[in-house]
Amino acid sequence: STVRLFQGARQRGYHEVKRIQADIQNQEKSIHEYQQAIFDALLKSSRDGRAKVLEWVSQFLHLNKSRERERFDQATTASDGTMLNLCAVLLKLCMPLSKVKKTKTGSFKSLADDVDRSFLQGASPAFHRGLELLARSVSGDDESEDDATARADGGEDDESDDDDDLYEPVPSTTSEADEEQQLLAEAIAASLKSLKPEDHDRSSDHEFSAVTRYFFYAARAQNLSVGSMLRQHRMLRRHIGQLYHQTQQPNHNPILDQRFDQVVSMSMLIETMLLQPPLVSNLIEYHGL
Repeated sequence: STVRLFQGARQRGYHEVKRIQADIQNQEKSIHEYQQAIFDALLKSSRDGRAKVLEWVSQFLHLNKSRERERFDQATTASDGTMLNLCAVLLKLCMPLSKVKKTKTGSFKSLADDVDRSFLQGASPAFHRGLELLARSVSGDDESEDDATARADGGEDDESDDDDDLYEPVPSTTSEADEEQQLLAEAIAASLKSLKPEDHDRSSDHEFSAVTRYFFYAARAQNLSVGSMLRQHRMLRRHIGQLYHQTQQPNHNPILDQRFDQVVSMSMLIETMLLQPPLVSNLIEYHGL
């Protein structure tokens, strides 16, 4: 297991630990690039191929929705590495959204202008309806009887490039929030207030463009990967504090030293995975869209 690479980190030198972190990050970078190439090839293969890839991503995010909890069953969800890999791929797909192009009318626009916020009003498997209900509670809107039931149940550009065919509208077939989703809920609430009545008629994500789906799938993947790992890291740091206090007691159980080393290693691995320079850079650019 990769976490074993950090065992005994307290006895190792600073440069040795940094070398291990660099090796892991280089491996992760290679994996992300390889998976990105696979996704790009599938998305460009055909409209039907792109539709099936987007449908798979939507269903994958839905099946791993329990990762948004602070405690979840890791045996029934994807691993941290798998979720982070998908997040990295989706973030990379969103990078062209920031490019500004000149339209036939002489004005300038970016692909990000085509992101349809009403996506959050639909019944997307990736964004379960709990987010909409949470947003309404933040915005102060009254909850309808249907909402209560649901809560119980759970313009063309002149220029183009090789990436443009990834962002065309495509057909396809066919979520418990915690404290850290409060800011997201407030942002959703603000968006809901600005939507037109007709924007609420969308029923599922296959009715939306690829641009919109890339953007919101990436947002969801961040919560289920980066957000989930940060929540795990927070629990580990609390546990480290408790174990450290216990290991400082005279005549303490030697097993506590082993457990302390293991928890520190797990914490360092999460930090290493989340602080990959390309991932951090893409996260910053995404949130600047």
